[in-house]
Amino acid sequence: MRLFPLVAALALAFSADAAGKKLYDFVVPRDGSFREAIEAANNRADTTARFRIFLMDGDYVIPTAGKTTGGDGKEYGDPRSWLKTPNVSIIGESREGTVLVNTTPPATWDNGFGPSCPLEGIGKGDVLIIEYPAHDTYLQDLTMKSGMADHTGRNIVLHDRSDKTIARNICIWGYQDTYVSNNRDGRFYFDGGVIRGRTDYICGKGDVYYDGVTFQQCGQGGYLAVPSVPRKYGYVMDSCYIKSETPDVTYYLGRPWGKGTPTAIWINTTVDVSPITKDKRGYNGWADMSGGWPARFAEYNTGLTSGKALDLSGRRSLYVDREGNEHTNSPVLTETEARSYTKAAVLDGWNPDAAVAAAPQPKNVHVKNNQLRWTGSDEALLYAVCRHGKVVAFTTDTVYNVGPDSSADCWSVRAANFMGGLGEAVAATDGGAKEVGKGSRYSKRMLRISDPDFLRSDEARRIGDQVLLWQRVTGGWPKNIDMVTPMTQEEKAAVLANKERRYDSTTDNDATTTQMIYLARLYQATGDVRYRAGFRAGVDYLLSGQYKNGGWPQFWPVQRDYQPHITYNDDAMVNTMVLLRDIRLGIEPFGGDLCDRTRKNKMKKAFDKGVECILATQIVTYGVATVWCQQHDRETLKPAPARAYELPSYCSQESAWIVRMLMEIPDPDKKVKAAVHAAMAWFDKYKLTGLRYRRVMENGKWNAVLTPDSLAGPIWARYYDLDHCVPFVCDRDGIPRRSLEDIGSERRNGYAWFGNRPAELYDLYDKWADRYDPQNKVSISLRTKGANENGTFTLGVQPKVRESHFDAIVRRGESIQAAIDKAPENGSEPYRILVRKGLYNQKVIIDRPNIVLVGEQRDSCIIVGAEGQGSVMVSEFRGEKAPRGIISLTEKADDCLISGLTVINNYGTTVSNTTSHQFAVFGKATRTIIINSNIISDGNDALSLWGKGEDGRGGLYYHSDLYLRCPGVDFICPRGTCYATRCRFIGDTRAILWHDGRGDINNKFVVTNSEFDALKPTPLGRYHHDSQFLILNCRMSRNIIDADIDHAYKRQPELAEGKNLDLCPWGHRVYYYGCVREGGHSGWLADNISSAEGSPEFHAVTARWTFDGKWDPEKRIRDLWQVVAY
Repeated sequence: MRLFPLVAALALAFSADAAGKKLYDFVVPRDGSFREAIEAANNRADTTARFRIFLMDGDYVIPTAGKTTGGDGKEYGDPRSWLKTPNVSIIGESREGTVLVNTTPPATWDNGFGPSCPLEGIGKGDVLIIEYPAHDTYLQDLTMKSGMADHTGRNIVLHDRSDKTIARNICIWGYQDTYVSNNRDGRFYFDGGVIRGRTDYICGKGDVYYDGVTFQQCGQGGYLAVPSVPRKYGYVMDSCYIKSETPDVTYYLGRPWGKGTPTAIWINTTVDVSPITKDKRGYNGWADMSGGWPARFAEYNTGLTSGKALDLSGRRSLYVDREGNEHTNSPVLTETEARSYTKAAVLDGWNPDAAVAAAPQPKNVHVKNNQLRWTGSDEALLYAVCRHGKVVAFTTDTVYNVGPDSSADCWSVRAANFMGGLGEAVAATDGGAKEVGKGSRYSKRMLRISDPDFLRSDEARRIGDQVLLWQRVTGGWPKNIDMVTPMTQEEKAAVLANKERRYDSTTDNDATTTQMIYLARLYQATGDVRYRAGFRAGVDYLLSGQYKNGGWPQFWPVQRDYQPHITYNDDAMVNTMVLLRDIRLGIEPFGGDLCDRTRKNKMKKAFDKGVECILATQIVTYGVATVWCQQHDRETLKPAPARAYELPSYCSQESAWIVRMLMEIPDPDKKVKAAVHAAMAWFDKYKLTGLRYRRVMENGKWNAVLTPDSLAGPIWARYYDLDHCVPFVCDRDGIPRRSLEDIGSERRNGYAWFGNRPAELYDLYDKWADRYDPQNKVSISLRTKGANENGTFTLGVQPKVRESHFDAIVRRGESIQAAIDKAPENGSEPYRILVRKGLYNQKVIIDRPNIVLVGEQRDSCIIVGAEGQGSVMVSEFRGEKAPRGIISLTEKADDCLISGLTVINNYGTTVSNTTSHQFAVFGKATRTIIINSNIISDGNDALSLWGKGEDGRGGLYYHSDLYLRCPGVDFICPRGTCYATRCRFIGDTRAILWHDGRGDINNKFVVTNSEFDALKPTPLGRYHHDSQFLILNCRMSRNIIDADIDHAYKRQPELAEGKNLDLCPWGHRVYYYGCVREGGHSGWLADNISSAEGSPEFHAVTARWTFDGKWDPEKRIRDLWQVVAY
């Protein structure tokens, strides 16, 4: 075995072994030197072999080497690094965590444009220069930044003079001329990643294909693409995203660096802010540069992140040179032209796809007997062993000794492709015979092998014997089990001891049907009657589960929760019916004496009853038959919910397989024909076009996204809501949302929200209808525009609100308080108030329970006021001193919900320049829900919920999808127990989070799947009293200070003088899981959730867990979905 412990070496070289495996040639540890790695690559003897450099996560400040002359004529340390030899890979551990910054002098020189760095300019202060001989360079998963500050000149980060460079998921961060392609004959390829800048920040010669790149635009009046002389195509940006760094960003798509040669093509671009459409010179989209003009500057299908397409008809079509000559430009591509700008065409004979393809993931990763083991692949160059997500070793073997640290949940493995780039980590299991992810998929593949030679082998029999061992007394099998990997005698005994289980037999996830097919093949190959007996027991199990109405559940005989529903999910019922049909017909491998006539007769009746159930459960809306839900109630046959994120809906993917099976029925009757026609009409009406569902690398992690792509085939959302037939997605909170970006990473990437299954039916339907029912054939086509493009609905946008859902409506100019005053003083049912779009300069006091206050649209429904220390908008309320806050909830306002609003306290900018207490929302009630809102304050304690709760131990609060911005301290500061998820916090030098949990040792402040950023270095949080924080799966920018949440006076004890200091007897209780900070951390952010009371698993930290079962706010939101939908 070859093992490379990273703590032991800076750089070691290894030759490839017989299996084509090879370790990295140079590994840069966290305190190592990037320059040394580059010099090693430059000085090697054999430059025909690839030289692979790996950089551990860390902040690498590259020191100067030698001297160079600045623009001011003075000598400075040379900040540049040169790569001079071909076939070099530079790989980072992660894009966010591996950061390279060069060392440049301060801006002491005035170059005529203001204070500038003396080494500004192309080729003078660059971070990395790839020289002409260094062709076939490969960069992946790292960030490079210029040491020069913004506004201090041209701060080049990557300067490429070579050919065939690949940059995969890298970030290059500069301000002007960030990336320079400087070879007229060069071809360059960017696969994902981020390029940041303001002015001309992608510029130069040659042909560059930007594939799914995020361009982060900063500043105002910027210029993006500035090509010069192309090889042939110039700059082609395909499916890219122009992201504005701040709300005030303005920019042009580009400008020409040359006369008649520059070419820049934008295809399927998404922008959050439209390019400048008309400046004082009348320019639209594109700008001038030094009297130059383009060969062509053009776009195709540019749209906003909301899904709205931009009008390109006014884009700039005329340039005038300095001599007054006019040069026309055709700024809009036709669809045919857009199709011609393919990667293959632009890169002209060079195909980088194989180089960027990830190696196959390790399979069956598990820890057993103090060893981490996995199943490898010949296509993997090497494997990175990770502990708590960080690389600790490399190996070319498929085993790694973990020693006494054998807890599986901290280990994972990543595979490297030939270029050295690492793929996603595969987490280990404990190696026992239990539900596992990768192992169960491997097992399923093995059980589908049909090769006769293998089925006659001893190995196939060994697997068959384990399959029989796993068969329950019911005749069925449990799901997600690795039944293939050899088991010890102890493991077999444990499985045998559970033989009598009756609650885990299922057809879900292809369980039972997969095992039955394997046993059938094994019996046909061996004649061993044990396998036939096991198969027949499986048949009896399937027949026993059918309801009288013809439906099948997914689990039986013992059932719980949603398991009794008639289940089409994951094709459970369809797979059962197809299997019974094929067995009855004797289709291979079900021939011979495998199954007797009596059972086959039962199968015929069961199949026919199943078809009756399918026809009876087809959803009929306003008299029109449509498709099916994933599951239907076994009594009412109506659509039914299952897991929290599987809501009653029209479900496209499972419905497609139902229709496929119905079309396979010979000589269908009128009911079957009508069902098929209706379903196909629904599929065609609600298809989505011009979109591609794919995964892209964002901030170092893969994310599922929908991106505009006019060349993509139709897709369908998995779920369409039953009220509007509009697509939705859902998180584990069970609250439907309209876009992928609105749900957490785990469900966003762990579920198939869109797919193209129905597309496979179109040709089949065409032939089926012509044969069986041509007179009723539905006109459908994959080429017509989908519902999102033909006006049926706008994707990602909530349908118009219905006033009938509300008890009171507040329109612009009316009083919100007046609407609240009309509500019952002690109402036990929700009193729903809709606030229409508008600016409301009002103070709102909620003094009664069950108020549901909903804004029509969060960014356009604004409640604003100015209240500071001793200065209030209303001094008296109902004869008493008015409570604080722009929105205030009194002790009587329990069970209130606020959604869809922007609440602003602007006292600090309109009255007095101070950050003293300036409550945007203040509350003393309990069970308060605030969601889908912007909370903004100029001072401290923007969102302050300080209720005592009904037991006096603290209030209960729930927040989701909030944007909170505040320059003050403690701007979300609950007293009691609070759960916040998918929120974005923007601070400015002072601590963001605060918690007071002293009322009960079980009080806690949980924050999940949220983002923390700041304008300047800012602490994450603090506390003065006993508290408990659980921060899970959150992302923090570099401006969040590298320090743990701690007692407010620990670092500044002088502030405690004269104060009644709380010693916090319950101790420091701050717990993290899965959190990432840009630039890394000093150890405090490491996973330690197991140290919390009860050692909770991260996935168990839900809202219901947080509130200890006393309150289920997410159920309340689901019950009010049609009111608070967002």
